[in-house]
Amino acid sequence: MARAGWPPRYMALRTFALLLIAVIGLSIRFGLDWAATSGSSADALAAKEVQLKAKELQTAPLRGLDKRVEDTRAQVQAFYAKRIPPNYSSIDRRIGELARKAPCGSAGCNTRKALPALT
Repeated sequence: MARAGWPPRYMALRTFALLLIAVIGLSIRFGLDWAATSGSSADALAAKEVQLKAKELQTAPLRGLDKRVEDTRAQVQAFYAKRIPPNYSSIDRRIGELARKAPCGSAGCNTRKALPALT
């Protein structure tokens, strides 16, 4: 409600002045917040760059690991192919060959010597 002594034109001007003061105040507040945020974001960016460099140095020994794993798998497969026969009958056959080549034959050796008689 307008006062009796104030014309409507002054009420509009008063309302406009109050809104203008509010906008200016909020603009200043927004500007100060923006400055604080952008200043701290530069510091945060520098800190993140330092962290990134540290992580790169920590992970340097792991570079090329996938190639080394593949090489190791190939070496393991070559070892298995060379050393371990593909089936159990090959193992039995090899044991039989070694038993025949043994100096005592396949009957087994008696390595115990008779003890001299004590008199």
